[in-house]
Amino acid sequence: MKRVEIREACFEDLNEINRLVERVFDQFVAPGYSDEGVESFLRYIDLDLIRARFNQNHIIYIAENLDTKHIIGMLEVKIIIMYPCFVDKHIWTECWTHVNSCCF
Repeated sequence: MKRVEIREACFEDLNEINRLVERVFDQFVAPGYSDEGVESFLRYIDLDLIRARFNQNHIIYIAENLDTKHIIGMLEVKIIIMYPCFVDKHIWTECWTHVNSCCF
């Protein structure tokens, strides 16, 4: 069983968050999107835009595997708006429970 910590992301996490989102999007979401949809989403998750949102009152919560120190899930929120959530298998419930208790 993975030892996981859910915490608020810091600026230093953003590169790894971006790689996670790209990997999970490519594997699970992109196959169902048109080429235009994929291009649009990839523009939205551009690292510079993630950094900009991070500095504009968006909060990113991450799930980090404590054994490997890898980020295995992320959820971006702004006030009561939920933005893209990409997580490795079997971590969604724990992520949602944490964010729900903090934000809603």
